[in-house]
Amino acid sequence: MIVEQVPSRVPDHLHCIEGDAADLEVLENAGLHEASGVVITSHDDDLNVYLTLYCHRLRPELQVISRASSEDNVATLYRAGADGVLSYAAIGATAMWNQLGHSHRVVIAEGNELFTVPLPPTLDGVTLRDAKVLATTGCHVVGALDAKNHLLPTTERVSADAASTLLLLGDRHAERAFRRKYLNQR
Repeated sequence: MIVEQVPSRVPDHLHCIEGDAADLEVLENAGLHEASGVVITSHDDDLNVYLTLYCHRLRPELQVISRASSEDNVATLYRAGADGVLSYAAIGATAMWNQLGHSHRVVIAEGNELFTVPLPPTLDGVTLRDAKVLATTGCHVVGALDAKNHLLPTTERVSADAASTLLLLGDRHAERAFRRKYLNQR
C-alpha cells in the first residue's frame, strides 16, 4: 500500500491512499498495524527522519527502511530506528557489487545482505515471530523457499514439509549469530 499526497504520481495498477504519512489515521487506513515493514521514500531527509521515528515508536517490531538523499543523514536515520537506509551512493556501490559478485548473497543496502540458510530443525513448524529470531540474532526472516527454490506465500509458520531454506536479511554479525544459535556453526 502506498501513501501519497499526490495520487497521480502512483501508477494506476498500484494501491494508493491519498494523505500525509505523518497522519496516524492515514497510516492506519494504509494497514500500518498489519504491515511487516514500511519503506519511507520522501525527498526530504528531515521528514524521513521524523517518519522513521514515528513509525518505529508506533510499532517497535516493524521493519523500517528509509531513504537518505544526502549521505550525511544515513547515520541519523539509523539512530532514528531505521533497520536499513538507502542512499544514492550506497545504491550505486551496491549495484556494482551485486553485478560483479559471484556469490549467492545480495547486498541490499550498506551493511544489509540477503542470504539463505537451511531451515533449522528447531524452527520447523514454529511460529517464527514467537521464536524471536530478530531479537536474538538480528536477522529478519523475509521468506522461505521450497526444494525447487520457489518462494512460499508466508513465513508465519514454516514447516520442513514445505520449505528447505530460509531467506534472511541482516548484516554479517547477525548472520553469524543466527548460524551459531540455530545451526550450531561457529
